[in-house]
Amino acid sequence: MEAPGAEKFDLALKQRYQDINGVVTGGGAKERNLTQSRLEGDEISFAFASGNDRHHFKGRVSGETMEGTVQLSGGKGTVKWTATRQKS
Repeated sequence: MEAPGAEKFDLALKQRYQDINGVVTGGGAKERNLTQSRLEGDEISFAFASGNDRHHFKGRVSGETMEGTVQLSGGKGTVKWTATRQKS
């Protein structure tokens, strides 16, 4: 997962029907669990904490990619983000 000019994170999602959960790694911190995870149709949203900051992501899923915006905590604004499914 990447926001231009920002930190890169690895996102591991598990999905069962419309329920999703997952973890985020990277950004110089330990593994963090997602909160407020939601998938409705092609719309996805989730949040996680990075240090004292909490980031809330909203976006759309299309095939192997996701993209959207992330609201950065602490009044740091909103930026675009993208993610691509990695084949295992």
